[in-house]
Amino acid sequence: MHKNKKRFNLSGSVIAKEILLLVIPLTIIAMSILSIMGFNYSKRVIVDNLDKQMLTSIDNTSDNINALLVKERAVAEGISKAVENIQENIENIEDELLEELLVKFAGL
Repeated sequence: MHKNKKRFNLSGSVIAKEILLLVIPLTIIAMSILSIMGFNYSKRVIVDNLDKQMLTSIDNTSDNINALLVKERAVAEGISKAVENIQENIENIEDELLEELLVKFAGL
């Protein structure tokens, strides 16, 4: 009986080794696959969020540029009207007064 018990322990350890040799690689492979899937999912989520943030940033920048261009256009139109008014008024000013204004303006 003592021999049977020894043989059972020996065969039990062989079966345990075989099970470990089967389970450990399968576990490592499964964990590797899960890690790769998690990495790819995380990468996709990060890229999608960055794309959304960049589009939002581009929209905000575009709105700011449009507002600035509208202001600049209004300034240019105002200057244009002022120059037109000055040109119309210059025709009515006497030559001496015009010369005096030009000297004062130019600082000569």
